[in-house]
Amino acid sequence: MIKLKPASIFLLSIVLMLSGMSGCSTNSSSEQSISSQTQQAKPATSDVSQSEVVKPGAARDVSELKWTAQAPGLPIQESTLWGDRKEGSSGVLVKLPGGFDSGLHAHTGDYHGVLVAGTWIHIEEGAVGSGKELSPGSYVMQPGKGMHIDKCKPGAECILFLYQDQKADVILPEK
Repeated sequence: MIKLKPASIFLLSIVLMLSGMSGCSTNSSSEQSISSQTQQAKPATSDVSQSEVVKPGAARDVSELKWTAQAPGLPIQESTLWGDRKEGSSGVLVKLPGGFDSGLHAHTGDYHGVLVAGTWIHIEEGAVGSGKELSPGSYVMQPGKGMHIDKCKPGAECILFLYQDQKADVILPEK
C-alpha cells in the first residue's frame, strides 16, 4: 500500500487543482466509468443557475488503480487518472523500479511532476536543483524539448504523479 506524506498530499492537491484550471479535459473512458457508477448529477443550488447541471466528481482508492506497461520492453508502469497520454492532456501515476535510469531524452510538451514515493533524481543541464535526490512531495517542471534524465534511486520503486497538457512522447538525442 502506498503511504503518502502530508507534503505529498498537499502538493498533489495543488497540481490537481492547477491542472483543472488549465482547461484539462476530463472525458476519459476511465472517468466515464467512474461517473456511471456515481449518483446522477443534481442541479446546483448556489451561484449556478438552476438549469445548469454539475457533473459528478470522482474518487478512486489506490487499490482500484489499474497499472499497465508504459511501452513494450520497458519496466515502467502507469495508471491513468484522467485523459489519454497518447492523445493530449492527462494526469498519470508512473512507477519506476528502483535503480531505473531513463537515459537522455526529451518530450515535445512540458510536464509537471510530483514525487509520491521513493527517491527521484531528475537531471537537466543548467536547471535549478538538477541532479539532487528528491524526496516524496518534491516537484519538477520539465520544459518541453529539454533533454533530461530521470532516475529512481536503488532500493525502492518511485511513484510519480505527472501532468502534461500535450500528448506524451519521447524524443531521443541525435547521434
